[in-house]
Amino acid sequence: FLTALLLWFFSYKGKGTPQDYGYYFYYSGKSLAQKNHYGLAGLFLRTAVRIYPDLGNAYLMLGFLHTRQGRFALAEQDYTAALRHNLTPINRHITCNNLGSIYLEDMDRFEDAARAFEQSIQSAPGLIDPDVDPHNGLARAYAALGEYDKAEAAAQESIRLHPRRVGGCYNLAQVYLCQNDLPAAQAMH
Repeated sequence: FLTALLLWFFSYKGKGTPQDYGYYFYYSGKSLAQKNHYGLAGLFLRTAVRIYPDLGNAYLMLGFLHTRQGRFALAEQDYTAALRHNLTPINRHITCNNLGSIYLEDMDRFEDAARAFEQSIQSAPGLIDPDVDPHNGLARAYAALGEYDKAEAAAQESIRLHPRRVGGCYNLAQVYLCQNDLPAAQAMH
């Protein structure tokens, strides 16, 4: 099937570059992923990186697909591959955040999670993304490591940057509870 698809595509498109073809398969795979057609999306995205191996966004999307499917070891490989290839600062920010999230939530690798969230923050300084909050993840990772001062600082930064989201407040209250500071935790609610 894939060979037939590639032959059709190359004969139809003419004389495009590998980068052109890679991006075609990437955007097709991304569109399929957004429609929850993960199997076919994966096929297109894997084809994209075979044609144009430096396409970091395709690895990012593969990581997203594997995360959605609960295949966290494969997601880790894809996110790590994405970081080795061309990514814009915003996509590097998202990739590191996603990597931190699977380390924290699915693999219980809290030190790796903290490192990934720190890299996410450093990859796009000053960026406030309404959908991605690495400070919140960092607070959770530090709390899991028992580093409550760092967790508190990260949660406060999450609240400062995302005042309408409850995650930072919730995590700050949890940090206070871990430190046996009930009045401070109650003040957060």
